[in-house]
Amino acid sequence: MEHKNCITEFLRKYSFLTPICLIAAVVSLTVAIVLVLRVVGMPSFVLGLYFC
Repeated sequence: MEHKNCITEFLRKYSFLTPICLIAAVVSLTVAIVLVLRVVGMPSFVLGLYFC
């Protein structure tokens, strides 16, 4: 139970950071998806041009 209290205390103390963390997570996820799509999409795009 003490561990849970520690977590809630931490969240209460740093609750103002939560939106920043969420935004950072969303941004990093978006960047990762874009990079993956760029890496995966470029060869298929080139192949599509090649076969068209």
